[in-house]
Amino acid sequence: MDRPTPHRRPHGQGSPCPPARRQVPRTVQPSHVNAILRNPYYIGTVRFRGAQYEGRHQPLIAESLFERVQEVLDQHYGAGEKEHLIPHYLKGTTFCSECGYRLCITNAKGRYMYYYCLGRQSRRSTCRRPYMSVEQVEQAVERYYAVVVIPEAMAEVIRTGLRIELDHQHARAQPEIDYAARSVTELEAERRRLARGVVNGSIPDDLAADEQDRITTERRQAKAVASVAEDIYARIEDTLTIALSYVTRVEDAYRIGKPHVRRLANQ
Repeated sequence: MDRPTPHRRPHGQGSPCPPARRQVPRTVQPSHVNAILRNPYYIGTVRFRGAQYEGRHQPLIAESLFERVQEVLDQHYGAGEKEHLIPHYLKGTTFCSECGYRLCITNAKGRYMYYYCLGRQSRRSTCRRPYMSVEQVEQAVERYYAVVVIPEAMAEVIRTGLRIELDHQHARAQPEIDYAARSVTELEAERRRLARGVVNGSIPDDLAADEQDRITTERRQAKAVASVAEDIYARIEDTLTIALSYVTRVEDAYRIGKPHVRRLANQ
């Protein structure tokens, strides 16, 4: 799934900055939007003299959403080369093994994508590395990961972190699952009491019908909540379990990774 590029949209749509005193409105620049998206003010934090403090205002967005935005921005800007019109997951993360300059990508005639050494192209070095196809560079990076070994001490730290995250996700999901299960049990008991009331004549038929509809609807909703919560936790558990199995299998993890995963690995 393509990731959003929020830093481009306002500029492309020509959104104006609010006019300041004695200034005419001007187009919002990508750098302005980036500064806005990086500002922790929206999660209730203020900056003062280089330090961050908890503000007195109400947070405007959840901290999890803010962190997700930072992750997206880091992927766009952290590689050191802007996406522009030639997106590729290795862009900005590969360097020439002969001279150390960055490998840049270009699209010849709109059909042939290849990498070239920036040192040679700009004549900043005596590098003679020829142009390389995208496939050649991708395969070279895959071969590199074949020899990458994570030290056992670091691997254990990763495993511990994944287990802690799994326990944390379980602790978050379990109360909702338990609440939904209790609701189903209570509604079942209420339905039985309703049936007894109809039988002994203490509850009118028209009221019983309305109550039966209400109980049926609430019971269905409670079961749906429990099912969704259990499904979400099961998916998280499966993902973290798979991640645990790949902690020391760097080559395999990189090979099966999708482009956005590979990009994160290369940064």
